[in-house]
Amino acid sequence: MASSTQGKVAIVTGASSGIGKATAITLSKAGYRVVLVARREAELNSAAQECPSETLVTPGDVTDEVFAAKVFEEAVKKFGRVDVLFNNAGISLPAVPIEDIPVQDFRRVIDVNLTSAFIFTREAFKVFKNQTPRGGRSVKA
Repeated sequence: MASSTQGKVAIVTGASSGIGKATAITLSKAGYRVVLVARREAELNSAAQECPSETLVTPGDVTDEVFAAKVFEEAVKKFGRVDVLFNNAGISLPAVPIEDIPVQDFRRVIDVNLTSAFIFTREAFKVFKNQTPRGGRSVKA
């Protein structure tokens, strides 16, 4: 009997290291075709090497709306659909006193950790609503 995950497609942001990389590899081992998204192309390629299923490496800035749309466009072009979005991209502030943290650094954290999840989820729902069969899942880690 075929697995219910076999051949499905997952997009994983923050896939170059940590939880994102582990999730991409785990989904791949479960039969998902995986789109790996993060800034660092070399690390994404390394993670893709550990995935036994077909992958698509898409390096870029997750806070960029045009980039997010391109990720979904390329995923649909290559795989025909998207079944899961795993929003995992994230950064943290340095361990310094709060009074030493510039506002622009804090804003960057909000953009990467929160705004990118909105941007990618919005793109996912555009795809989920227009594919056959309809639907998909979005997870924020």
